[in-house]
Amino acid sequence: MIYYVIALFVIAIDQISKWLIVKNMELGTSIPIIDNVLYITSHRNRGAAWGILENKMWFFYIITVVFVVFIVFYMKKYAKTDRLLGISLGLILGGAIGNF
Repeated sequence: MIYYVIALFVIAIDQISKWLIVKNMELGTSIPIIDNVLYITSHRNRGAAWGILENKMWFFYIITVVFVVFIVFYMKKYAKTDRLLGISLGLILGGAIGNF
C-alpha cells in the first residue's frame, strides 16, 4: 500500500509543478536551478521525447494503460518481498501516470 502512496505523491508533485510552470512562466523562458547545469524551461511537447509521435495521444494512452497494468501486477507479486523494488515501481508508476 505504501508504494501506491509513493505513486500518488509523485503524481501530485508532477502535476503541481507543471501547473506552476504553465501559470507563472512564459513559453520558452528558463529559471536557473543550478547555474550552467540545471534549468526549468517552459515548453510544450505534444509527443514523446523530442516531439516523436506528436499529437498521437491515443498511442500514449494505450501504452500508459499497458505499463500501468504491468507495474501494478509486478508490484502485487514482488513488492512484498523486495522493498526497494516496491519503492522503485511506485516512483515509475507515478511518473507514468503523471505524464498526462
